[in-house]
Amino acid sequence: MRARIVLSSFTFRLAVLYVLLLGVSVAILLGFIYWSTAGFMARQTDATIGAEVQGLAEQYRRRGLTGLSVIIAERAARDPAGAGVYLLADEQYQPLVGNVEAWPAAEPNDDGWVNFRLRQPVDSEHGGAAQAHAARAKVFRLRGGLRLLVGRDIRELAATRDLIQDALAWGLAITAALALLGGWLMSAGVVRRIETVNEVGREIIDGDLSRRVPSDGSGDEFDQLAVNLNRMLVRIEALMASVRQVSDNIAHDLRTPLSRLHTKLSQLRATDLSPESAAGVD
Repeated sequence: MRARIVLSSFTFRLAVLYVLLLGVSVAILLGFIYWSTAGFMARQTDATIGAEVQGLAEQYRRRGLTGLSVIIAERAARDPAGAGVYLLADEQYQPLVGNVEAWPAAEPNDDGWVNFRLRQPVDSEHGGAAQAHAARAKVFRLRGGLRLLVGRDIRELAATRDLIQDALAWGLAITAALALLGGWLMSAGVVRRIETVNEVGREIIDGDLSRRVPSDGSGDEFDQLAVNLNRMLVRIEALMASVRQVSDNIAHDLRTPLSRLHTKLSQLRATDLSPESAAGVD
């Protein structure tokens, strides 16, 4: 019953509205944080890939396909499972040189960017098995039907993005939970004080004018309301006492005339007022 009263109270509805506004504000703030961190890292990754592409394009213009193949082989040999992703494939997408086992199955977008799961061999202590993780690259078509894939391993970026998303989700959920809890506690306190006033009002309606609203002396709005209501009740009780005193005085003043009138009426009732009695008197 108490929970239903709290949930239906205006204070709790106001608290829910505050939670919604707070949730929207926190979501906007956390969204900006996500954009400024994970988004910045993604843009930095694209910029790095762009720089790699420019370097390879310069080598391709200067040294041709042979020079490009040599550069890709050197970079792949230098770091076979590193952050850089390089693959030169033929027209049938068969790998020619690079550090990627196979051409990715994902289709690139209109700008040539492709996100895919990269499989690269791990070191010997892991048994030489292949692990799949996120990668992002850009695809180019070369003369002779050859295809070039240049990208970066973004496993750290994906892990960071997932970590930030989890943190943002938990932060938003905890914020909403704490706000709802605070709204419940605040509403319960307000409902308790209002119910105290209502209880005193019901007892006064039933005729007990001596009841007063409790005051905790805090000086807040509810305390000032209690003080003013108590002053009003004192005034009403005094006026009712004055009315009773006036009524008692009037009743006392009318007691003697009413007694005399009662006596006269009794005498008249005992007197024979018939016509025969009146004729005999004449």
